[in-house]
Amino acid sequence: MKLIFVWLLTVVMSTPAFALFSVDDETLDQKVDRLDHQERLSFWDVFSEVPNTYMNAGSIAAQRAERSKWLTVGLTTIGALYYDQDLFLEAQKWGRSWGLSNKDELKPYGNINGFTLMWGPSDVSSTLYFLGDGWIHIGGAVGFLGYGYFADRTRPFNTAIEMLNGFLCATIFEQALKRAFG
Repeated sequence: MKLIFVWLLTVVMSTPAFALFSVDDETLDQKVDRLDHQERLSFWDVFSEVPNTYMNAGSIAAQRAERSKWLTVGLTTIGALYYDQDLFLEAQKWGRSWGLSNKDELKPYGNINGFTLMWGPSDVSSTLYFLGDGWIHIGGAVGFLGYGYFADRTRPFNTAIEMLNGFLCATIFEQALKRAFG
């Protein structure tokens, strides 16, 4: 029970750390109208805006007002790291008690010249892994992109472009860290 509490506390404390709040007199309808009449981003902004995204993130993160957010994330990370092995073992124990396997049972779907197009789930355990492997995020972005494009709505279209750009930037950063530190 202690582990569940620590995990929930970590999630609750970290989640709002980088949320953007705007305090103004603009109503929700005015905000939606303003956002829907912004300039529509190009699909290529997903890729071309990567350098600007990194520069903006760095300049925002370095601002004095952001220190408390970084402190919150840092402290909750330290707390999570301290309990990491215990949380991991407890989660595995729960999974086994629910009949879930610790083995990765993804199977290949579609091959072109020996190159697997996609690895997909083959049982309940691998379905959970599959969903947590980015497919929910990508599905959400594709949903926004499709709705924005076909309904000719700028806000969901731009949201999708910014989501995809964020995923790409996070992936580049994560891969750089993985390669640098093993």
